[in-house]
Amino acid sequence: SVTKFNDMIASVPKESDIVIIRMKKVAYIDQSGLYAIESAVHDLHEKNKELYFSMVMGQPMQSFKSINLVPDVVPEDHVFDTFKDCADFLSRNI
Repeated sequence: SVTKFNDMIASVPKESDIVIIRMKKVAYIDQSGLYAIESAVHDLHEKNKELYFSMVMGQPMQSFKSINLVPDVVPEDHVFDTFKDCADFLSRNI
């Protein structure tokens, strides 16, 4: 899963200003997964990409908060319960 995730992040087009990471199927994240997401988020942030999370379940969100990924790098108002909520937010604000 980490390799797939890294490949997906590497394929984000340079022209993209916004990246939405959908976490629908991630009920649990281990240390290697957390490190991969943290690294990817920091890399994308350095490339001036605006990041959003959707559908983050309990344990992954606790992990994000434990390392201050949320809210220090990805603000809490960039985390949505559903992809539709995220898309609606973006359509109203962009």
